[in-house]
Amino acid sequence: MKPILIEAKTIDEAWFQAIKATLDDEHAFSYQIQKGSFEGQGVRRQLYSLAIQIEYPETRPLSPMVPEGFTAPTSDDNIEKYFADKLMNPEPGINEEYTYSQFIVPHLPVVIEMLQKTPHTNHAVINVGDSLDYSTRDAEAGIDIPAQAHVYEHPPCLRCLQWIYTEGRLHLYTFWRSWDLFAGLPENLGGLQLLNEYVAMETGYETGTLNAFSSGAHIYGYQHELVEARTGRR
Repeated sequence: MKPILIEAKTIDEAWFQAIKATLDDEHAFSYQIQKGSFEGQGVRRQLYSLAIQIEYPETRPLSPMVPEGFTAPTSDDNIEKYFADKLMNPEPGINEEYTYSQFIVPHLPVVIEMLQKTPHTNHAVINVGDSLDYSTRDAEAGIDIPAQAHVYEHPPCLRCLQWIYTEGRLHLYTFWRSWDLFAGLPENLGGLQLLNEYVAMETGYETGTLNAFSSGAHIYGYQHELVEARTGRR
């Protein structure tokens, strides 16, 4: 169970190194999916654990650059849409149980003010996913109904964001409980870079590194040949 640390210059480089690592038996294992996406009918190739640090995540294009004839997993237009819809619009879409934005947006003003007034802190954190349903009022009975534990059918993949200010730059750290490395990573990290650029603009700081940790980083079985093709294994 050997973890992997990826130190990359750009999001594109981090994506390439991450998907390549899933082909290495030293860092990854395969299993039939019993719960989650493609439940009961799919296979995941999963890294034991993953840590990524990107030194210059602001490098454009944010989306991966791929050889001619190979379809990129996302585009800069899609990344901007992901940022606007999933990270900054608190209204869930149709048939969505939640959106990351509904947890992020209400806390952003607090985080921004905290970083402006006390930049050297470990308190600039946003958790994604409520542990409790909100309490309600039974008007007829005249009583408050206590909040109940909230159990998500599909828990959010992104669980935590933290901003650290050091050496004159604002660094963003994230944790993912489950992470589609091939299709998800470039769009997710591109959107999070735009989020960090927004927070940096509001606080007056420069953006720094973009960091991600995951205990469930994977590719799906149907993506395996695509990964082999992109990394030169096929």
